[in-house]
Amino acid sequence: MTGRVLAALSVAIALVAASGCETLAGIGVPVLADGGGADEDATVVGDGGVLEGNGTCTPGQTQCSGAGVSTCGASGNWGSPTSCAGNSAGSACVPPGVCGCSVATDCPVDRSCHVQTHACSSGCASTQPCHGGCCSAATAGTCVAGSSNAACGKSGVCADCAATCPTGGTCTCKASAACAGSVTLGYTGAEQDVTVPAGVVQVTFVVAGAAGGAGMNGVSGGA
Repeated sequence: MTGRVLAALSVAIALVAASGCETLAGIGVPVLADGGGADEDATVVGDGGVLEGNGTCTPGQTQCSGAGVSTCGASGNWGSPTSCAGNSAGSACVPPGVCGCSVATDCPVDRSCHVQTHACSSGCASTQPCHGGCCSAATAGTCVAGSSNAACGKSGVCADCAATCPTGGTCTCKASAACAGSVTLGYTGAEQDVTVPAGVVQVTFVVAGAAGGAGMNGVSGGA
């Protein structure tokens, strides 16, 4: 083989070898060069290794590109991004370049975003809300549709309609994913109390009584 100049990568002293194929002690992997300069098609990485082509990354490395993941190919060049849309781990790209989530809406319906791992999960908590439905304590903290009497809601922690229903009342989970019900109070001749559960935003009273007696000054009594 003909003698060529070796551009030393790990020492500051330029050396000349009689054979262009030898590795000189203390230099590491040599890069063949013409006229003392580095090969224009060689890309030096890390410990003095060489990638083929004019690469800009390490093969196998990933990075986020918009909402997709780009992977570095064997030539050391970034490939076209693969969209994270519809990915069960999450529809967003998160560091270091994987599909995952940052908020619940990045996840499929009835799943939550784990704030530490940035991956979608069926588990949930009051600080880890679900995408749609609600977080049910009855199922050890998992996302559910939020349409049952025992786990009703469309956000946050599910409500147990029966557990929050006033004594003597009948409560169910409505199509609006909210508990609703009624309480009937019979006549006792004394005051009666009804405790309105937390979260109730509207109360309707339907009051019926017997016909009243004769009124004063010719006015009929009320019903």
